[in-house]
Amino acid sequence: MRFVSETFENIRTYAELNSPPGLDAKCTRSSSAEPAFPSFSSPEHIQSLLGIAYEDNFFHDSAESPLALPGVSVPAPVTAEQSALYHVLPYAPRDRQRYATLLIHFRRHVGPLWFDVTDSDFSIQVLCLVPTCPILLFSTLALAARHLHRFADDGTDEAEHYHDRCIELLLPVLNDRTAISDGVILASSVLLRFYEEISAPIRGRDDAWHLLGGFAFVEEVQNESRHWQEGLGRGAFWIHQRQDIINAILNQRPTKANLTLCGLDRTSSDSNPETWAKRCTCLVADVVSFCFGPNASSIERYDTLRHQLDWWDMHKPPCSTAFFQSELDHQTEDPFPEIIFALDASVVGVAYYHLSMLLMAIYNPRQPKIGPLHALGRQQIEREVQFHVRTLCGIALSNPCPPGRVVACLAISQCGAWFTNPDERLRLMNIIKVVEQDDMWPGGSTIASLKEQWSISD
Repeated sequence: MRFVSETFENIRTYAELNSPPGLDAKCTRSSSAEPAFPSFSSPEHIQSLLGIAYEDNFFHDSAESPLALPGVSVPAPVTAEQSALYHVLPYAPRDRQRYATLLIHFRRHVGPLWFDVTDSDFSIQVLCLVPTCPILLFSTLALAARHLHRFADDGTDEAEHYHDRCIELLLPVLNDRTAISDGVILASSVLLRFYEEISAPIRGRDDAWHLLGGFAFVEEVQNESRHWQEGLGRGAFWIHQRQDIINAILNQRPTKANLTLCGLDRTSSDSNPETWAKRCTCLVADVVSFCFGPNASSIERYDTLRHQLDWWDMHKPPCSTAFFQSELDHQTEDPFPEIIFALDASVVGVAYYHLSMLLMAIYNPRQPKIGPLHALGRQQIEREVQFHVRTLCGIALSNPCPPGRVVACLAISQCGAWFTNPDERLRLMNIIKVVEQDDMWPGGSTIASLKEQWSISD
């Protein structure tokens, strides 16, 4: 039975906003209340979307996939019902060679560093599926090409070409509830969201359309009281949450997903650092929703969140604590402590803890709004904010973990006005530049905003 709901309307909006130019001629949409996306009903239809003459062997099971990667096992042949997502397309040898180069770039410089921090096998699962899943292949290629060309001033539109190809393949399956619930769809969405984030300086804006798509896909699964317990969908879900948290803070809004339905036990004594990082991901999402939601003045809710943060900090396992931490030396010019972790999951968990504490300090409902106590409270808030920002900066400089570094950049962008020392301001801006240069996370707009806040001229 076809379903019409607010969730599907979100999916429909996502599809319409992401349609490549010229797709309407091949993929008609209904203006009625009930979405009418075309389905992958036949090989002829799929190939007409791609502008390829129909061949009987368009769908075929190959003993040797043309995109097989050394050391990566390819999933077993899929059923006919799954063919909308899983099938092998014919690629020219030159294209296969280029695709392989980009997949290697993803494997070495993107996937493990950006996506595997809380689900260490996410990028491997992506690479396992790209030989037989064109949607996932082209989302991976789009991201890898954009990441590779981030600083190349060559006017290349290679990444955009892969992005549009992915959308062409993605739109028809959005009418299929089973396909939407497949982890591949959400995985492609988070890859394209990262593509969107690092493309912002090139495009001059961040529309966050793929984040909207992720919201819709997650909501559809949660509406059916299901969640991803394992596999690609589980990893994609937590990546999506991290992406949502960043966007929510930048836009000062609550987070979207209902994390009570994520299937995570937030109270057990599990010592897995990835589990503890996910728990703090849930905590920071709760804090963001409190700060920017309708209950920001609730002292009871504030105290509950503060208790949960204190519990997380006191009970986190040894592997989620810093392996080495230097003391701040006020006689040196460096205001940021050295804080080294053995695991990236620990970096992310502790970074989210300090981000949460920073927000809790600013949005403390007990803080007087006027009078002499307001000034005293403001001084205390300033000290707390500066402490947590400096700690996040120390973590960012001490650990080559891009997701943890992004948290530091986020804190700097939102709390730069709390710093007055000219030398420290320059060091804060330098962190933004380092992360942009080393990790290719856009920082130009943040630096411009800080200079404007601090009245610094170029």
